[in-house]
Amino acid sequence: MASLSLGLLFNNAYIDDITAPDDSAASSDDEVPLNPPPSTFPLPSLQPKYDTSELAFIAVNTFAKPYGYALTRKRSKTTKKGVMKTVRLGCDRGRRYIGHTREERIRKTSTLANQCPFSMSVRLDLQSDTWYLTVEDETHNHLPSPGITHPVHRRLEYVRKAIWIHDLIRQGIHPRHIITTLRNDDPDSTIQPRDIYNIRGRLIREYLNGRTPIQALMEELPKGGNWIFKYEVDEQHHITALFCMHRTSLAMLKHHPWVISMDCTYKTNRFGLPMLDIVGFTPTGATFHVALAFIQDEKQETYTVILRCLAEAYDSLGLAYPRTILTDKEKALINAIRQVFRLTNIMVCLWHINMNIMKKARPLLGDQIAIARRDNISTRPMTKAQMDKELRQMVDTGWKKMLQGWNRIVYADSVSAFQTSWTWFQAQYSDPIFLPILQYIEDEWLNDCPEQFLHIHTAHYLHLHESATSRTESAHWLLKRELQSSTNDLLVVLQSFERALNRHYADIQYRIETERAKIPTKINPLVSLLARRISLNAIQSVEALIKRYLPKGADGKPPIPSSCDCRSKETAGYPCIHLIIQYQQENRSFEPSDFHEQWHLYELGKAPPIEPLLLIQDPLPVRRRGRPPGATNLIRSSQASSTQQSTQQSTQQSTQQSTQQSTQQSTQQSTQQSTQDITFDRSTQREPSAFEPQRRPPPRRRPGRPPPSAHNHGQIQGGDRGDIRGGRGRGGRGYREGRGGAVASTAGDRRVLRSSQRSQRGAE
Repeated sequence: MASLSLGLLFNNAYIDDITAPDDSAASSDDEVPLNPPPSTFPLPSLQPKYDTSELAFIAVNTFAKPYGYALTRKRSKTTKKGVMKTVRLGCDRGRRYIGHTREERIRKTSTLANQCPFSMSVRLDLQSDTWYLTVEDETHNHLPSPGITHPVHRRLEYVRKAIWIHDLIRQGIHPRHIITTLRNDDPDSTIQPRDIYNIRGRLIREYLNGRTPIQALMEELPKGGNWIFKYEVDEQHHITALFCMHRTSLAMLKHHPWVISMDCTYKTNRFGLPMLDIVGFTPTGATFHVALAFIQDEKQETYTVILRCLAEAYDSLGLAYPRTILTDKEKALINAIRQVFRLTNIMVCLWHINMNIMKKARPLLGDQIAIARRDNISTRPMTKAQMDKELRQMVDTGWKKMLQGWNRIVYADSVSAFQTSWTWFQAQYSDPIFLPILQYIEDEWLNDCPEQFLHIHTAHYLHLHESATSRTESAHWLLKRELQSSTNDLLVVLQSFERALNRHYADIQYRIETERAKIPTKINPLVSLLARRISLNAIQSVEALIKRYLPKGADGKPPIPSSCDCRSKETAGYPCIHLIIQYQQENRSFEPSDFHEQWHLYELGKAPPIEPLLLIQDPLPVRRRGRPPGATNLIRSSQASSTQQSTQQSTQQSTQQSTQQSTQQSTQQSTQQSTQDITFDRSTQREPSAFEPQRRPPPRRRPGRPPPSAHNHGQIQGGDRGDIRGGRGRGGRGYREGRGGAVASTAGDRRVLRSSQRSQRGAE
């Protein structure tokens, strides 16, 4: 394998030119020399002429790269007029290493410099104003090495690809991804990750131009109106709070300011400042960033500064303050919200409440199960791992049961239902071992902040069915995935966030414009006026209510409350089931005004006119002229099945029952006068008019005795004779059902059978 690696590493063309070391060169004590004997590598052609010395330098190194060496500029000479006339080139390993004389400053490192004597020059021909090459010393004192070990080759490749690499760096692409792209495009690329880091550092230094990152942040980012910054400093002028708002945030907040969510995230910057992320919600169901804030501590005073900056943004846009703010149970933040937004409702994340209760309940459930298992020792042998697994499963089951009971308390729709559920929960967990968890729930949640999460209170808040801060945490991830490291300064952090905000804003606009442009192919007449004006998310919520409750009284459908106390319009901004039923009965379609502005795809008064095509609906079924309601030629859907059923039954009792049933249904439906319940047969024959007599259907012909050849064994024994005697015959083993039951075949039947058999044999 070693020989294979060397063969791949070095080109055979110049391996043959390397002079093997002479045995006589070794010293008497058999020491191996550090450098091999002098050798020569292939030289570039000296015939070409070059317009500039730079082109000659590039051409020489392009030739030298495959042969394992590189050239650098050593010095140059000029004429008396200052015109450069000679550029001396030397091997990049021709330098001499000069170390420090002081012992404590000597670095433990290595060097590529070994005083290689190779040299050549690029000279100017004054007559032709061109450059040509000359060689002074063509020997090298080192082995050839790949181009990746020569900084000159890496630098020349960077010059060719500088613009493309700079664009990738400005887009926030990680150096390792840039290297991967380079290697995919050019497997022989010599650029290393360290080169990309160095290039990025140089670009940052050029951008700063002698300023600190925070100074450049305050000067450069607000240019063009992309950012709004407000900050607060202490006595030493250190920033303690930085409020940041992007132009895309202002554009989205202007249309959707009613419900926002706040939550802190960490590990975003080198200073360890927590970042308060404030987000809102779009009509299409997406999340947008309202503002970002870097704070020194999570105290009420700091939160108050940030929220006042947010209130100024609302005032500058002429917006009313948010109706509801969703957050965790952080006392400092909640107190600051109450201080700045006095009329705003506050909701606490229900998911975090459940997790806090679970953290305290699971150990108690485990203790209870362990005590029960100790009292009831099982005779089944089990290993410790099996016992632990069974214990975890039992704890999970116990927690799910407790969570169901807790949800009954949270989602109780009245004060009496809440009290009943809480009493039931206390009775379920009356064991003294659960006393701490009951005390915790009562003190920490039910007595401290019930109005912030119980349904009997939040049913009066506009919260768009948002009861958790999970979407805020998803917004954290959207920003933090742009960060390549958690140790960047605030300038790099906000530059990374700006790329994410612009991309996310474009995605939100794409969703909104798509819903504005798409024409539904199938739409419920109840929401036909909402297409392209109300978001599909809200329309689907209305259709989900219809699917859940209607048709009324069907199997699996929950009962509809008699009084309209459901608050869908107040909490979510779209109609409730009672209003849906009312509009269905009135054969009306919902208007955009029936929905909260949160779900509008356009501003009020700016929506385009409704497409006439969306207003066209199927014609309503009409009553046919002819016989009055109740006539036999007018068949209702409820009568069709009963009529078919009565036709199939021939007994008098079944006929009377079906007649009574169809008569009752006909009476009820004629009272309702509903045209939607009318169905017609598939025939295109004209129906008789009202003055034409209704012709009775011909009486059923009583079957007689058919020719013997038409009878088979089963028909003779049961089918025909059963009909003759007034019953319903069935072929079989000589029995038929009449009105009185099963009657045996007579002797005459047997004679008919024998006669039939003789006739068949004679015919054969």
